[in-house]
Amino acid sequence: MRVATSQYRMHAVQNIVDQQATIAGLQEQASTGRKVNRASDDPLAAAEVERLRSEQARNQIEKRMMSYAKSQMAQAEGLLGGGIETLQRARDLMINARNGAMGEQDRATIALQLEQYRVELLDIANQRTQDGNYVFAGEGSLTAPFLPQGNPTFQGQAGTRQNGITIPFNLSVNGALTLQGFGKDGKGSIFGELDKVITALRGDDAAAADKALRDGEGAVDWTLEQMSEDRSVLGEQMHMIESRERLLESGELGAAQRRSDLIDTDYAETLSGIQSRDTALRAAMQTYSQISQLSMFNYL
Repeated sequence: MRVATSQYRMHAVQNIVDQQATIAGLQEQASTGRKVNRASDDPLAAAEVERLRSEQARNQIEKRMMSYAKSQMAQAEGLLGGGIETLQRARDLMINARNGAMGEQDRATIALQLEQYRVELLDIANQRTQDGNYVFAGEGSLTAPFLPQGNPTFQGQAGTRQNGITIPFNLSVNGALTLQGFGKDGKGSIFGELDKVITALRGDDAAAADKALRDGEGAVDWTLEQMSEDRSVLGEQMHMIESRERLLESGELGAAQRRSDLIDTDYAETLSGIQSRDTALRAAMQTYSQISQLSMFNYL
């Protein structure tokens, strides 16, 4: 089969064009620091990089949500700790008040102290977070959970606010359960129970005062148990957040390395490629120069 001189020339020209295009691509990789500058450069790598980018964006959102949850939990955990201390002091006073040697004046003094602890506990129960939500209001975190007047009963919405993508985290405490749940209808609050004790201690009926103290101790013990459970749950969730954060950070490092492998320029390889392609281009141009001078007269 004969191959015309024009075909040699076309092949030589195409070789030159291909080498120039390859060199231009390698030079672009060297200048941008990326070996994938557009999807057409490597469709599979571009698709994986986009997937990794979406995963990173999702992880960043989850990390922000967990950071917010941690701040809410830390405040709630601190308030629960303060409430537990207040109720334990109140319980100690109730035990002392049941001492048969206590007179009316002694009981009145204890009643005054219990009243102060009640004020402290109510202040804790109506604490807000920095963004204005009430910690103990359950799902209805924008409503004060306990009104200060009369016998405070839960005004919020039972339950807890939560956030999280992979794992749900509590942002509030269910005050309907933690600070309320006494009586036949389950709507009596710890504040009402303390009020009964305070009123009985200020009366002159020692037997009624003793019964109120016993009932009050039971209510305080029940509330202490609920608050301790809530505190434990928050502690466990904060530990889970820390573990999840470490896992995400480890995954981000791996994803960053994978993205780098996919799209970042390997300068040693790229510069070596430019050099070898430049040599090939020079050879192609020399070959074309020789072919372009050929004609049938060279063989006559």
